[in-house]
Amino acid sequence: CRDCPLPFCIYDIGPTKKQAIQIRRARVKALCDEGKSNAEMAGLLGVSEWTVGNDIKVNREGQ
Repeated sequence: CRDCPLPFCIYDIGPTKKQAIQIRRARVKALCDEGKSNAEMAGLLGVSEWTVGNDIKVNREGQ
């Protein structure tokens, strides 16, 4: 898993809620880098477009 963009290994015993959110945000960031739209990301991740937009906002603020 050397090239994995996630902040920690998801193969450990089930993630906590905070870790699950961090995993989703890392996936959103990776999909943004691929040029996916908010609607496409929402469909792939099974969340709303609002959640995707919020994750993008949080990722930008964290940089």
